[in-house]
Amino acid sequence: MNGKSKNVVVITYAVITVIFVVAFFVVPFERNATAWSAFAFGCVSLIAGALITFLSFDKGDSLKSKIYGFPIFRLGYYYTIVQLILSVGFIVSAWFVEIPSWVVIITGLVLLGVTVIGVAQLDNVRDIVERQDVKGKANTEMMESLRRDVDSLVRKCTDEKVKKELEKLAEEFKYSDPVSSDETREIESEIKAKIDNIRRIFDSNKIIDEKELGDLKQLIKNRNEICKSLKL
Repeated sequence: MNGKSKNVVVITYAVITVIFVVAFFVVPFERNATAWSAFAFGCVSLIAGALITFLSFDKGDSLKSKIYGFPIFRLGYYYTIVQLILSVGFIVSAWFVEIPSWVVIITGLVLLGVTVIGVAQLDNVRDIVERQDVKGKANTEMMESLRRDVDSLVRKCTDEKVKKELEKLAEEFKYSDPVSSDETREIESEIKAKIDNIRRIFDSNKIIDEKELGDLKQLIKNRNEICKSLKL
């Protein structure tokens, strides 16, 4: 949530709070236990609604975090509206009929409890999604790095014959499974070592042995076979 949005939220809740509090103390009526209980839960709902709004959008910076934060915000918003309506209803009704304060207290506690549980569950879902995103990103970083390394070799190569072979290898990387796993870690390390060795050969202006390219191609093929076997 950016600074402007925060200001809007603060101003909105502040205005509603002022109206609610001033109306409660200005309107002439008998403030019994029922009225005070309803007033207290109304104030709690305003504070909780504001806190839930900030929790909804300030916890994560990613777009997905914001999207999953919206249901949390909406739950807090609905809670505040429903509790305020109930509070005003109880306060007004108390003028005409006797309403036990315990009814107001139990109603307020149940509504607050449901909201807290709902917010906790939705926030937990968001945490799980964010952890999966981080894990998924980490699992693709190795292959993305290797692809970039091979592309850099293609650009660096001046031997047309070798360059064509490297371009074929780049295509192999392009269509390889991008997700790494525990089973592919070792062979990916071998692929990286082979690419680094080819880069050193380029940097020393030596001729690339075709066996080096063949070994790299075989390693990629072996990795692809491992990935296929994991999906069977």
